[in-house]
Amino acid sequence: MSKINEKKLKKYIEDWSQSGKNEMEYPFCERVKEGWQIFLKGESLLRQKIDDMRNGVIKQNSDELVAACLELLNPVFQDICFETGYNGEKHELILTAEGDKAKLFPLIYFQKHAPKEVLERWNIIVGRRPFHEAYSIRMFGQNISMKDVWVWIEWKENKTAELFLYCEKLVSFLQENENDAYWLMLMCILLDQAVGEIPSIRYIDGFELLEQPKDGEGLPLTKLFNCMQKTLGLDTEEMLDAAKYCETYTAYELKPDENIKAGWRKDVFVGITSCVPLISEYLQNESRIMDSFYQDGITAGSFSYSVEGFAEENRGKQILDFRDQLEAEILEAAGEEAVTFIGGASGIYCCYLDFIAWNPIKVLEVAAEILKNKKIALAEFHPFWNDKKGIRLK
Repeated sequence: MSKINEKKLKKYIEDWSQSGKNEMEYPFCERVKEGWQIFLKGESLLRQKIDDMRNGVIKQNSDELVAACLELLNPVFQDICFETGYNGEKHELILTAEGDKAKLFPLIYFQKHAPKEVLERWNIIVGRRPFHEAYSIRMFGQNISMKDVWVWIEWKENKTAELFLYCEKLVSFLQENENDAYWLMLMCILLDQAVGEIPSIRYIDGFELLEQPKDGEGLPLTKLFNCMQKTLGLDTEEMLDAAKYCETYTAYELKPDENIKAGWRKDVFVGITSCVPLISEYLQNESRIMDSFYQDGITAGSFSYSVEGFAEENRGKQILDFRDQLEAEILEAAGEEAVTFIGGASGIYCCYLDFIAWNPIKVLEVAAEILKNKKIALAEFHPFWNDKKGIRLK
C-alpha cells in the first residue's frame, strides 16, 4: 500500500473506535487463538464442576459452573450463550445463537479453530441438539411436556414451515393473555428442544398457538423432528449442521434509487446473501449485529467497485466474473483465518462483494493492494453501519 493509504486506513479504523478503545487492533482471529489457550489451561476445572453437578455435589444450573465457563469464554466473546454437559464419553460445550443466524458465523469460526488437545476431551457444538421426549418446562404453574403439545404443519415453497400448536393446558391462559410475550418465549424454548436450534432457525418460519385443535391430522411435538426430516429428505447430521446452514444463500430484489448521489448501496436491485439478518438490519437502519461484531473484533461490509468501463457485450457476466475473481484473490492473499465471504449485490452504478472480516485491518490492506492493479475506475470499502463512512481504496 502507498503511505497515504496507510495513513487513511489507520485514521479510518480509529474512527470506528467507541469509548476510546480500538477493538479492531485486537481482531477476532487473535482472540480465538488466545481464547483457546486460556480454555486449555482452565478446562480441567470446568470438567470437574460439570461432573460435580452431575453427581449432585453442586446444584443444577449452579452460578458457580456458569461463572467458571464464562471466565474461559469471555476473552473471546463479550456476550455468549452456552450450555454444558457430558454424553457418556466426552464433556460438551454447546454454543447457542439464540435464534439469530448472524451469531452462528463467529461461533462456527471459534468451533473450527478448537485445538486437538481440546477435542480429545470435549465436543464443541454449535446449536442446541434435540432433547429426549421426557423434556418439560414449567409454564404458568404447571409442567408442560412435549407430549402435551400437538402440532400441524403448513409447508411453504421455500421449504420452511408454519406451525400451529395446540396445548390443552394452555388454553385458559391463552384466552386471557393472547399477546403475552412470556408464553411465546417459553414455546420457542420448547420448539428448540423438540427439533434443535439449527432446524428451528432454518426451517420454522413462524408459529401460532391455537385455542382449539386444527382440522386435519396433527402430531405430537415429540414427532416433529422426524416429520421434518422425512419431508426435507435429510439425515440427522444434515439437519443439525450449523456450518452447512451458513453456506446456504438467499436471493433478494430491491427497488434501486437511480440518483447517483443517493448513497452507498442505494442503487442495488438484486443480491444474494448467506446472512439475511445482516442485510435486513442495514436496510432497516439498525446496527445490533454490527455493534455486537465490533465488540468482539469483527466487522462486516462490502467492497464496491464501479461498473463503468466494462464493455457492453456480455457486460453483466463480465461484472460478476470480476467479482468472483476479486473474491478468490482476496481469499488467497488474506486467508480463511481473516475473512469469510457471504455474497454480493448488483447495482445500477456499482457491484458489491460482501464479507465478514475476522481480521479487518489485514483484509482491507490486502484488498487495497489487489484493487490498485485492477482496471476499474473506483473501488471502496464500507461497513454495514449506516452512520459510518466508507474508505476509498482506488
